[in-house]
Amino acid sequence: MKLFFLVLLAAISSCTPVGQQTELEFKDKSNSPKDAMTVMTENCMSCHQADSGRAFTISNNSKAQDFIDQGMIVPGKSAQSVLVQRMKFSGGNNANMPQQNTEFSRDDYNIVVKWIDSLEVINVPKPQITIQSPTTNSSFKSTVVVKGTCTSDLEIEITSGITSLGTVGCINQQFEKEITIAGADGTKVIKLTQANEIGESAEASVTVIKDNVAPVIQVIQPVANTTVYENTVQLTGVCEASLNLQITFAQLQKTILCPDDGRFSDSLTGINTDGEKPIRLQQTDRAGNSTTLNTSFIKATRVAQAPVITITSPMSGTSFQQSVTVAGSCEANIQVVVSGDVAANSSFTCPSNGQYSRALTLNSPDGVKTLTLQQTKNAISTQVSLSVYRDTQRPTLAITSPANLSHTRSSLTVSGNCEVGLPVVLSATGLSNVNVTCTQGQFSRALVLNSADGVKAISVTQTDAAQNSTTSTISVTLDTTPPLITLSSPMANATTIATSVVVSGTCEQNLVVRISQSTYAATVNCTNSAFSTTFTFSSGLGEKTISVTQTDLAGNAFEQLVKVTRVGDSNNYAASAHEVLKTRCIGCHSAGWETQLNNASDLQQLVSLQKIIPGDPEKSPVIMRMYFGPNHSNNAVSKMPPVASQEYQGFNIHEYQAVYNYITSIKPAPGTGNDTPFVCDTNAAPSLNPLKRLTKIQYTNTLRDLLKRAFTTTVVDSIMTNLAVPLSTIPSDEAKHDFPGLDNQVTSSHIGGHLDVAIAFAQEVTSTSSRLTTFVGEACAETYSDVNCRNRFIDRFGPIVLRHPLTVEERDKFRADATALTSYSDLIAVFLMESDFLYHTEFRGTPIAGNESQLKLTPHELANRISYLFFQSMPDTDLRNAADLGTITTQFETVVNDAYTRAQTKTFSVSNTTRNAFGHFMSGWLQLDETPTMQSLNASSLNATLGIAYPNKNTALPSNMDLSAYRSELVQEMMDMFNYYAYTGNGDMYDLLTSNVSFAKGTNLAKAYGVAVWNGSTSNLVTFPSTERSGILTRAGFHFHAGILSRPILKGVKVMKKILCEDIQAPANNTAPEGVVIEADFTVREKTHALTQIEGTSCVSCHQRINPLGFATEDYDVFGRHRSVEHIIDYAAGSTVAIKNVDASAIPQINISDTTSVSGGVQLSKIIADSGKAEACIVRNFHKYTYRQKENLSKDACSLEFMYREHKTGGLKGMMTGVVRSPAFSIRYHDGEE
Repeated sequence: MKLFFLVLLAAISSCTPVGQQTELEFKDKSNSPKDAMTVMTENCMSCHQADSGRAFTISNNSKAQDFIDQGMIVPGKSAQSVLVQRMKFSGGNNANMPQQNTEFSRDDYNIVVKWIDSLEVINVPKPQITIQSPTTNSSFKSTVVVKGTCTSDLEIEITSGITSLGTVGCINQQFEKEITIAGADGTKVIKLTQANEIGESAEASVTVIKDNVAPVIQVIQPVANTTVYENTVQLTGVCEASLNLQITFAQLQKTILCPDDGRFSDSLTGINTDGEKPIRLQQTDRAGNSTTLNTSFIKATRVAQAPVITITSPMSGTSFQQSVTVAGSCEANIQVVVSGDVAANSSFTCPSNGQYSRALTLNSPDGVKTLTLQQTKNAISTQVSLSVYRDTQRPTLAITSPANLSHTRSSLTVSGNCEVGLPVVLSATGLSNVNVTCTQGQFSRALVLNSADGVKAISVTQTDAAQNSTTSTISVTLDTTPPLITLSSPMANATTIATSVVVSGTCEQNLVVRISQSTYAATVNCTNSAFSTTFTFSSGLGEKTISVTQTDLAGNAFEQLVKVTRVGDSNNYAASAHEVLKTRCIGCHSAGWETQLNNASDLQQLVSLQKIIPGDPEKSPVIMRMYFGPNHSNNAVSKMPPVASQEYQGFNIHEYQAVYNYITSIKPAPGTGNDTPFVCDTNAAPSLNPLKRLTKIQYTNTLRDLLKRAFTTTVVDSIMTNLAVPLSTIPSDEAKHDFPGLDNQVTSSHIGGHLDVAIAFAQEVTSTSSRLTTFVGEACAETYSDVNCRNRFIDRFGPIVLRHPLTVEERDKFRADATALTSYSDLIAVFLMESDFLYHTEFRGTPIAGNESQLKLTPHELANRISYLFFQSMPDTDLRNAADLGTITTQFETVVNDAYTRAQTKTFSVSNTTRNAFGHFMSGWLQLDETPTMQSLNASSLNATLGIAYPNKNTALPSNMDLSAYRSELVQEMMDMFNYYAYTGNGDMYDLLTSNVSFAKGTNLAKAYGVAVWNGSTSNLVTFPSTERSGILTRAGFHFHAGILSRPILKGVKVMKKILCEDIQAPANNTAPEGVVIEADFTVREKTHALTQIEGTSCVSCHQRINPLGFATEDYDVFGRHRSVEHIIDYAAGSTVAIKNVDASAIPQINISDTTSVSGGVQLSKIIADSGKAEACIVRNFHKYTYRQKENLSKDACSLEFMYREHKTGGLKGMMTGVVRSPAFSIRYHDGEE
């Protein structure tokens, strides 16, 4: 009812009459003494008569319905009725009816109000609807009759989904209508809705199934038109589940319910006469879809016959193991009863095709077994029998000669035991099978093995009639090659005063070496393909012929003879290699020489400089240069030691032999795959690891990472910008011409700077309420006095900022310190001034074997070492978790490789370049950050050089080019190259020296190279012409410097120190020689040669080594442009003096005995790459970068050797992860003085 009055009120308010389709009845409960209608006719009718033309009219016959229809009253609601709102009464309101000067009396007004409020609508029927048909889940095809009960005289709307299906009226509380539902088969919902005049409604719905698919009927048995002989036939097939199936047979009808699985079975009985028997099956589903199937079979009378059963295989007398497969024909669909010497339950039903094949298990034990198969039909039986032999014993077979793993030089005889009566099949690697007869239980056959040496498999096999098989196999090594022995000591025809001599050389692994002379003999094992022993001669002086032999397992023998003459003790000089070098060489080879022996006891220096090749004296330049007499076979090279007169005062044979024997004894020997330029002494402790502070870059990166754990990138950048001033007070790391990380000094400027930064950092992260709560990690941070909140921050922030878990003592200390402070800003600043934050503290490890000077790093100390090497910053979440969980030790390889992978993307900014830790290594190694910008040049001089257009090149650079930006481009390219080969390119030092790929991202650098700009994609590399550039020595980053001309001396020194790791000292007198004439049209090379290589000056000894290395790169100008000519410019006059061809030819002597000539940077790069010296040098440099101290070639040789091998097999990645995986990395060596 409420809905009706709301509708009515709306109609009245808008002066729109409510529809009058239904006459409503009202009940007047006012009991007023004066009728309200009388009040209305007396006061209103004079103006509002029926013909007055007004919107509201009244007559003597007006009723409440008339007022309602005209929108003047709302039953039961006088205040909302327009009539009351318009009534003017004495002392009342501002209404304007009636319009004459008269007014309604107060009583008349109250009568009307009371009358309206008492009106109550009655007799509005409420809709009610039910669906009697169709029933839920009933089926139909397309149309369905919907009927049921309803509220009379109210229309019913019918829908299905969003589709309207029409309407139907309700007569005598009943409705019925046929509807059609379109669309596909399936579930449909029919919905009926009925509503009355006052907005009340009722709904009813029913779910039905639309189904236009007829049932499927199929007869499985009997098959149509087949013949049956029985009087009862089982009828089976497929039908639609849960529907009646009507079966008509022999004029009889029966109905069965199709089972839930849709398969029916019924017996057709009383089939007594022969002939065709029709069957009719019919099924109609609930929707009326119907299917009829007609089929038939033929009834016949059987003539009794015996079943036919045969055995076609196997043949009687055949042998088998534990089972036999019997096959043949049988009477279809009749059981075959199997009996005899077979397992129980072996019977089976003959298949419908009348053919059988059955595996039958034979009863044990072995022997003759009889099988019987029987079928019975029409009371007539047929049986067949078979006898077979059960045999489960394998033949007895074994090779007795030759022995397994024996060796032979050519042919051999294979013999052994076998089973008589069976052939022996003999096979061998590379040979065809042969049959050998077994006679009296023995076989024997001579074999000539395949000609190729190696392991040969020899097998013999016997297989009996039951297919029991035995195979015997041995391995024999065919070896027709005798062992190879080479002698490195003593030298042929050597002379000695000693009674014994070191006999050493290479040999065949794991074979005994026999050394004999006269009646004296000794043996020594061949270990790591080398042998060495001190052999005592027979007594007496004179020539001693020493025989060194090896005989391998196949009997191949090899003998080396060497003659040594034992002389009397006329020259008792038995110097050690150290004494020889110190006595005979130190006078000349002191500081300033290419090969320095100022510490002659450190023979590792000679190994590292490749003057000694471990284990190979014949290839060692030290031996090659030693002169020991006019008959020396290599006089052209052997010129040491010289004397002032330039005549040669040679070594005596004993001195020569001492050095020769020493080099021979150094392991590993070359050619074993283990040779390296470093000699590892496992008994020597590596260099000490003194306490180191964070470098300025590490310190800055760590601050940034602390911020990144709490703030967005925008906030982090803002804070770091604000920290720039206090950060500038911390001195930059200084290590001229080397890695900045080597600078470990701590000055008052460092201490003051760190304090300024700590205070500024703490103030920044707490400057606003938002920053404070974000950095501390809790809303309670705004109240510093909240002890619990403060303690949680200490427990959480402490392990991160100090990079190790807090001990109980540390935790309590910080909590106590925090109590004395007044803000989180103070507390954070305290953390940032802790030594554990500012330094790489490593003193919490466990002593190794009780040695307090060697501490095994804790997991967190190890994580710190890895992180500051790979990231140049604090450990990230993954490394910190690995340390917390211990996986950094249990899964060390995985943790290291994962950290290496992440290092590629952990970048930071230095000198306007973006780099990761390995790009930072590249920059420090080649001094890229030390490359100054050409600040002092005037514009005209600079532009004259920039604008040079070389022949066949379009590499002229823009005038007034931003040199600072150009410098950043070329530094970035060098670091990008290193990162490419460290990651995507999987390269090594050889690739860094020979790569023809451009990594120039800058427009001007690409212009200088004459190539397209690289977009940074590793799948879209830009390459140079192969003859122009090859690796780092040909890039602009290698040639750029503060001047405008090329500097071959600087380039030569850089190649020596950074690529070859050869030390060279600055000359004592660095002034140019007097009297040198420099012509105006001299090239840079000609000027350099004239000033540094004039005979008789102090410059020659160094520059004859330096200059060729720089001259070979003169085909590149200072901007890195490839050139074939040099423009000689008078910058003062602003004119070109001459244009000359570039001479980039040189003999760089990468190895001292190498006189190969090169021309240009490409060839120089190739000869250096092929020498292998650069591989050792980059290993030394990365070791220095890792430990932030110069490597000690003796103490650190084991780590260097490990890194060198890893670089050999794994390239740059192998080297950089190899230093972490080397044993020394996980140990801190110290002297306890800190």
